[in-house]
Formats: sequence, C-alpha cells, structure tokens
Amino acid sequence: MRIREQNYRSRRAEVDLIGEKDGTIIFFEVKYRRSGVSGSPESAVTPAKQKRICGCALRYLYEKGLGTDQAVRFDVISMRKEGIRWIKDAFPFTFSGRNSRVW
Repeated sequence: MRIREQNYRSRRAEVDLIGEKDGTIIFFEVKYRRSGVSGSPESAVTPAKQKRICGCALRYLYEKGLGTDQAVRFDVISMRKEGIRWIKDAFPFTFSGRNSRVW
C-alpha cells in the first residue's frame, strides 16, 4: 500500500490517512480509546461521522481529478491498549443528497 495523504481536510471533515492499493483509494479513520468507558474506538465512527468522511472523500476525488467511479474503500483502524484492529470496508461510500456537493 502506498500512502497518498495524511490528515486530509475539507471544510467539514478530515480523513486521517488516504492510501492506494491495486487501483483502490482507501480512506482510513483511526480511532484510539484508552479504556472501554466511552465505548469501543470503532463505535465512535457513527453514521454522521461516516457521512462527513464520505463528503471529504468526494472532495478529495474531485481535487485529484478522479471520478466517482473510482474504486474506493473506507477502513477503520481501531486502537486499544490490548492491540490494533483493522476493519476493512467498514462502511459504504454514500454521496447522495447533501453529501453530493463538493466540499
């Protein structure tokens, strides 16, 4: 995998890492929790957060001259004291309605 960007920001969101492997652009959300008191790290990637990440991804694709037919994937890296969990294809790319504007 090749890392293309770190901490990519649009007006409304940020993507922690953007990578590329075998022609697929992978958007990573990295979450850390010291303890389980506030829930698991991956539970912090709520549907609202997913929507913002998708909007940011759409902006990235637009800026780089890539179309919405570009293969993309959204992964979550969940880090805890006990270890790291890489959740591949954690949620789908949705860009309808309000999300379809270029952010």
